[in-house]
Amino acid sequence: MNDVVYAPTPVELVEPMLDLADVRSGEVLADLGCGDGRIVIAAAKRGVLAFGYDCAQERIAEAQRNAGAQSGAATFILCDFFDLDLSNIDVVTLYLSAGPNAKLLPQLRRMRPESRIVSLDFSLGPPFDDCKEFMLRRRRVLYLWRNPLRSI
Repeated sequence: MNDVVYAPTPVELVEPMLDLADVRSGEVLADLGCGDGRIVIAAAKRGVLAFGYDCAQERIAEAQRNAGAQSGAATFILCDFFDLDLSNIDVVTLYLSAGPNAKLLPQLRRMRPESRIVSLDFSLGPPFDDCKEFMLRRRRVLYLWRNPLRSI
């Protein structure tokens, strides 16, 4: 997983990502490359069953420490998230570069209908007819897709 570099999602963009995904209580969220856990913890506070996956033990340990009282609804797992089954996930959040995002496409395509994918700054690669782009200050972009992903 050499192509995955740790860069934390800016704190001020966590809630906008969750808002854009229309995250609702009772849903299941997966943050791929969860880093320090900030997205997972914020989702858990909204009543979401939230999972953070990362390939670095030190990131998982940091996320678990940061979760504190949210540890019941926020779970952090050390793994190669390119092998995960995402078919039962309602929302996937990403802040990975273009290469890893494209590598995730087969898994993301298997998500159930109407599940949502939100990515900060990086698209999934090919143009999709259901992609919505939201420009933020300082040249930041949030991308939103609803499954099924349909290429143009």
